[in-house]
Amino acid sequence: MENIKWIYCSWKGRICRKTYWIFSIPLAIIGIPLYCCDEIFNLYSYLLLAILLCYTGMMINIKRAHDRNRTGWFSLILFLPIISLWPLIEFGFIPGDVSENKYGTPDKTWKT
Repeated sequence: MENIKWIYCSWKGRICRKTYWIFSIPLAIIGIPLYCCDEIFNLYSYLLLAILLCYTGMMINIKRAHDRNRTGWFSLILFLPIISLWPLIEFGFIPGDVSENKYGTPDKTWKT
């Protein structure tokens, strides 16, 4: 449970590709229906869920950027149309540094 809290709530550290996908897919499964069915929720619950999903998604992206030896600010490119494909491909498909970098040691949960 502590590991899940660290992945979704902290921007410090690094995660590998497998961890990135395992924890990003549930956010997409929740976020896509939320985006499509916004009339079901009242405004406040919709905004709360959207902010929560955005925050947890950014924490995952920042840790993945750290694994690629990039600053967390690189994740903000995801908000730009068309150019957002670059970090998405880099985070999802290119392996991170195998050795320790300035953001910490590699993720030991899954080694891919």
